[in-house]
Amino acid sequence: MQDDIRFSRPVATAERLGKHADDRHRFLEKRILVTGEREVLATKNGRACLLFGLRLLLRICPNIVVSLPKECAILLDECHAAIDPLTFGGDIIYLDNPGNLAEYDAIFCIGATARPGLPWTVVNSQGWIARVSSGSTHLSADCQLGNPIGALAAASLGVAEVFKRLVRLRASRGQLLDGLSFSLYDYTVGATDPSPSLPERLPVQLLFVGAGAIGNGVVQLLSQMPLTGHIWVVDSQRFGPENLETCLLIGPEDVGKEKAVFAADILNLNASLEARGFTEKLDVFSGRLGKELLSFDLINGTFLPGLMPRLGLRGVSRRFLIKVSAS
Repeated sequence: MQDDIRFSRPVATAERLGKHADDRHRFLEKRILVTGEREVLATKNGRACLLFGLRLLLRICPNIVVSLPKECAILLDECHAAIDPLTFGGDIIYLDNPGNLAEYDAIFCIGATARPGLPWTVVNSQGWIARVSSGSTHLSADCQLGNPIGALAAASLGVAEVFKRLVRLRASRGQLLDGLSFSLYDYTVGATDPSPSLPERLPVQLLFVGAGAIGNGVVQLLSQMPLTGHIWVVDSQRFGPENLETCLLIGPEDVGKEKAVFAADILNLNASLEARGFTEKLDVFSGRLGKELLSFDLINGTFLPGLMPRLGLRGVSRRFLIKVSAS
């Protein structure tokens, strides 16, 4: 398997967006440091930001160094167990001392302190709020209200900042973020209210269509929510090598697996859920509607125009819970 397949999309994007053409050939040689502050990493959100961030970072860079505070030994063990099997461009390097910070091309920190003299991006989350800063503005260190949605958003924003640094983004294309606080609940910038808390129990009857790139992110979130009930996952494809760079849940051992079955297996780790995977085209799967599946909410991981008619949903109770475009 060649790196030009597994990293083809980030490399192509770097060539389009990068500031210096003479630097493009170095993209896959650049190094990222992942680190954090003990107080933030000790929270549920801090842990989630770290693990989400690593899942995303290894899709864009094969050279990652992790250096956490010595008090985070248990979290470091969790990184080894959850993240190391997913690597495919190169093994993650774990160091007690990261060395000269200025030698890294980008630094991803889970914490609150900004360090504008370095290629430093700091992230954290609080409830529905995602925070990120690549400039001089420090973040609030209040991260006690757990919510995987805010944590994944914070990690995603931070990884986007790292990518800007790696490609040396042209100013005409965008700027680094400085002290952003964004609410995933009411979509406001400068948010300070992290509520409401997630309920202790969320009963669901879900039809989940598309378990690829966007679908992987949704599955990751659903697997960490307090869901009870049933989820049916539909995707006719298997994972290929090209999916390693876009699907945050998979590693090399998952190439060739059926996407729908893989997603269902992840969801079934929640004992309160019953998930089933259907490796079928929508036109085939639609024959189950109104028979096996009588009422459901619809999650579209990869929304297709005209999906409803293709599913033949006439007479079936339905409402759109989530609709996401992959375009």
